[in-house]
Amino acid sequence: MNLSADIYQVVIYEKFSTNPGDICYSFADLLKITNKGNHTFEHFEEEGNEVILLKGSFALSKFQNFLSHYEQNPPQPGSPLDSLFLAFGRPVHSLDEIYLSYEEASTLCKRRFFCMQGQHTLGYDELPDVRNCNLEITNEKLEEFCNLLTDYLLASNRNKVAETLFDLEEFLYNVKNDITSVRLFLTDLYFRIKEKINHIYSTMEIPFPTNAEAIDRIENCHYLYEIILFISEQTEKVLCTVGNSSRNTILDDILYYIDHNYQNNIKLEGIAPLFGYNSAYLGKIFNKTVGENFNAYVDHKRIEQSKELLKENRLKVYEIAEQVGYKNVDYFHKKFKKYVGMSPAEFRKNLPDQI
Repeated sequence: MNLSADIYQVVIYEKFSTNPGDICYSFADLLKITNKGNHTFEHFEEEGNEVILLKGSFALSKFQNFLSHYEQNPPQPGSPLDSLFLAFGRPVHSLDEIYLSYEEASTLCKRRFFCMQGQHTLGYDELPDVRNCNLEITNEKLEEFCNLLTDYLLASNRNKVAETLFDLEEFLYNVKNDITSVRLFLTDLYFRIKEKINHIYSTMEIPFPTNAEAIDRIENCHYLYEIILFISEQTEKVLCTVGNSSRNTILDDILYYIDHNYQNNIKLEGIAPLFGYNSAYLGKIFNKTVGENFNAYVDHKRIEQSKELLKENRLKVYEIAEQVGYKNVDYFHKKFKKYVGMSPAEFRKNLPDQI
């Protein structure tokens, strides 16, 4: 095999396109080099991919020139060059290190799922060290991203939604889990967000695809960025459906957020970052504009809703307390009496006189 060169590099060449009819170049044509006397490269096929061992500085420099030209002049969609994908390991200087270059190229081939749109090459310097990586998919991470995205959707904050999706993509790129686990994680995340949004905006018709359609869409995505794009499209549907074009100020957005989330344990310190403010400054603006502090406004919303539920006469007082956001029924009694002037039981008892 003429393995007497001072430097070697392994490249794996496979079809980028999912269309079986697309034309592919041979590797020699790609680099415009000959293999006369078998001194330039060796190759064999494995699982339908062409594995190439570059031999010597001339072959490696030709390959580097090709990569540089390719990056500076991306191929036109549909051209033969647009159908290739190359994964390459590190250059090595001895025969007993060739396997390291091969292992990197092989691993990178399996990580093609993480390529960016239009990216046709993956090199050893883009391989995260998953062996020493502590990042992994957990239920806690699932809840974290679900809560962040849902909160930013409720806050109508497109910038933060986009920023969180970017962080999600970055996190998944570096986890040590396999691609199947990543797909399942994203599917679960999508369904959880959808369930939360549908629950909060139960009176609105948000044009989500059916669960079966969503699963099919995610399963048919060849790349991570395509799934992230799908989730981004769904978040935009939410923002367009529940958004109110008359809410032109940050404060209007905050009041809208409270009106739809008062039943949760919302606090000014938790809401402020959603809208890009620190809590002290936002508290001053809120008090000055609304005429009462944040906590008082939330209490008013809760008490007004509890009065409506008391009128329906189908829930016990402690159940109503929980439903409007008070975990402690005694605290609910105290707040109700402060704002209404009587206890919840007295209010319900006197209902015929108030109707």
